Amino acid sequence: MHERHAKVLSGLITEYIKTGQAVSSKQLAKKKQLKLSSASIRSIMQDLCNTGFAYQPHTSAGRIPTDAGYRYYLDNLSVGPLPAVLRTRLYSQYEDLVAKHGSKQLAMVELLAQLTQSLAVVGNINNHQFEQSGISGLFLGESEDQLDLMQEISVLLDNMHQMLAELSSLESGGTTVFIGSENPYFTSAHISIMLQPARSKSKDKKVIMLIGPKRMQYRRNLSLLNEIEDIFNS
Repeated sequence: MHERHAKVLSGLITEYIKTGQAVSSKQLAKKKQLKLSSASIRSIMQDLCNTGFAYQPHTSAGRIPTDAGYRYYLDNLSVGPLPAVLRTRLYSQYEDLVAKHGSKQLAMVELLAQLTQSLAVVGNINNHQFEQSGISGLFLGESEDQLDLMQEISVLLDNMHQMLAELSSLESGGTTVFIGSENPYFTSAHISIMLQPARSKSKDKKVIMLIGPKRMQYRRNLSLLNEIEDIFNS
């Protein structure tokens, strides 16, 4: 993809994640880092639609990223460690929640749910048991696909035990992200799933999951999952 197209796609996705509304060329032209006119951005956004990275929900509307657009964005996303101050705060909050619940798994899912406003799950692949938190946080927004999101989350939870059984082959060494239609476990068009393998001190094979709308904060969530795995293994 041409560099200018990649920058416009990144700007489109960043803005859509923030607002949940179709993004216009005028909105992106206000972003100083793009250094492009509204007309140039409009032309590039049309190219992105023609190549399947974005779509226009209706005439005269702005653009929305497709699953392919999100995938390109994610595959080219640079993810750094959390700043030291946030890392310290993360550990402190986790310790407080462990003291509150007397359970590392409950502390983990509650902390992740609070920080991401996503559904957080810690599942034991050995016995297919899981803890989850954060469903209410998913429905605080006003996006148009709220009902579809709720239905897909319900399907996921109804089939979580089976999903954990299928995750036995999940390899360690990084986070796996399924965006919308990439989901291999059930038909999905509205959610993304982040899977982070982990092992506790008991050597049980576990998986940490974040489930939310496709317009979730990928960069921040990936940084959090990397840090959370270290906490879980400590």
